[in-house]
Amino acid sequence: MANSDSFGGVVTDQIIAQEIVRTVVATLGLIAAVPLTTALAALTASRTA
Repeated sequence: MANSDSFGGVVTDQIIAQEIVRTVVATLGLIAAVPLTTALAALTASRTA
């Protein structure tokens, strides 16, 4: 914003866009990890019981 760039120009800058994508991918990975871990634990528990 110090260079009077528009918001769209700042967001689409390569470094900023890369960090946004990195954050989204990491968030999706964390969200997906919980159900996958629960499913594996349930599968393991059902085999031992």
